Amino acid sequence: MKIAPVTLFAVSLFCLCCCCPKEPEKEKEAAFLVVNRQMDSHEVTVSPEGAESEFTVSCDASWEMTAPEDTPWLQVGETKSTGKEAWSVPYSVTPNESLIPRSAVFKFTAGEHSCTVTLSQGAPDPLTLNKVPGLYGLDSGSITLLGHRQSSSFHYKGVWAYRIIDPNAMTVYVLDGIPENPVPGTAVTLKYKKVVQGLVESLETIEDVEVVRNLSGMVWLRKSDTQFFIVEK
Repeated sequence: MKIAPVTLFAVSLFCLCCCCPKEPEKEKEAAFLVVNRQMDSHEVTVSPEGAESEFTVSCDASWEMTAPEDTPWLQVGETKSTGKEAWSVPYSVTPNESLIPRSAVFKFTAGEHSCTVTLSQGAPDPLTLNKVPGLYGLDSGSITLLGHRQSSSFHYKGVWAYRIIDPNAMTVYVLDGIPENPVPGTAVTLKYKKVVQGLVESLETIEDVEVVRNLSGMVWLRKSDTQFFIVEK
């Protein structure tokens, strides 16, 4: 059977139309990229105590984030969509237990747009590197919990008291009036007394101190550079 030339032309045209690949769609160019409500590179400061927070990203196209490497003190969570053209990137920073500030750099990019965010964490007060509970600089010496000495704490009416017992000297040191959750940077008025062999040697001596740090059940209180208290709940 012979096929008419017109029919062959139609079949050839049909094959050409079906086999012709479609051009890939071009990715949408980003018109804007906003990180933490800012379009420019900026710095985020984190307390030496550590923190849990997030980066907020707004963009009308696909975007990428380059996270720093070799930063075990910094954990970055999974990116989550929070709405149209909006995302959040959670992160957590552990407390800084050294005298060296630390930082990490994140870079966000979308097409020709980019934004660099520097995450900076300062160093804690040197006093807080001492983690031995005790009363320091009183009675012309340091009273600390070493060996036979013991401590106790108790709560009442929203405050708590701290005791150091020295059985060899039959002495009890009491620091009273510590707020249940003292806020770093604030001033606190405490009562301090010393009981020797059952007799009160000093009763309710007023001590105005600064709360230096409150972390993991331990509180650092400073009266001066030579007199300070480290208490543990």
